[in-house]
Parts: sequence; C-alpha cells; structure tokens
Amino acid sequence: MSVIRVNLKPLFKGKEPHKEICGELLLIDKVISYLGDIDPKNGTVFGNIKIKDRILMYLGGIGSTVGSYKIYGLAVEGNAPKALIITYVDEVTVVGAVLANIPLFLIKESDFKKIKESVNSGNNIVHACIKDEVLIIEGYIHSY
Repeated sequence: MSVIRVNLKPLFKGKEPHKEICGELLLIDKVISYLGDIDPKNGTVFGNIKIKDRILMYLGGIGSTVGSYKIYGLAVEGNAPKALIITYVDEVTVVGAVLANIPLFLIKESDFKKIKESVNSGNNIVHACIKDEVLIIEGYIHSY
C-alpha cells in the first residue's frame, strides 16, 4: 500500500472549518456539467455514481448559475459530498460550495495526474483525509 500526499489550496473551508476531513475518495477524470450530470435527490453523478459523504475530486465544473443550485440541492437533500477538490476555479462551483457549505479545494493539475496514474485497475475504494491543506491518500483510488 502506498501513501500519496499533495498540497491543496483552500477556496472555501466551510462555515465551521474542520481540522480534518476524511472519507472515501472518488476521483472522476472528467468535467462535470452540474445541470445534466448531478442528481441532488439521489446524490449521484453520471446517473449512478454515489457522491454522498465522499471526497469528490474531479477536473471542474461547467454550466450556468443553475449549477450552483444543483450543488446546493445536494446539501438540501442530505446527499452532499464531504469535500470537493477541483483543478480549476469557476464561479459556479465556488458559489455552490458556499451555498451548500461544502469545503472546496484546488489541486494542481500535475498532482491530479499523479494521483490518477496511481489508480488501481481493481477499482478499490480508498480512504483519504484532508488535513492542514494536505490531501493524504492511502492505498488505491476508485476512479470513473
């Protein structure tokens, strides 16, 4: 089992910042269209991938201001991820994270690629923690 550590830049720590955020890491090597790809009622992305209570790491989001309300809808429905980690900043994602009170972090593209390259073909779910603005991953990553 390997351990990966990468620095993150906090964009929104949450209204009551946590010292540590831990959970299953879900890496999605795609851009998410908030309007079409997220289902707040079911807490899924791309139809059937559960995001509730996971640390969701993805390239970033696209869409209009409705996207912010889709992210907020995840929180309203009780289906929010524990944190969002993205590779680029966009206003829709930032506003959605603030509305939903979901911690939001920025990761360097090179670090995203490094993590993606370590993905196990067995699709294992792994545990990850965000502590002191550092993402710590143990084992292999579940990726879509």
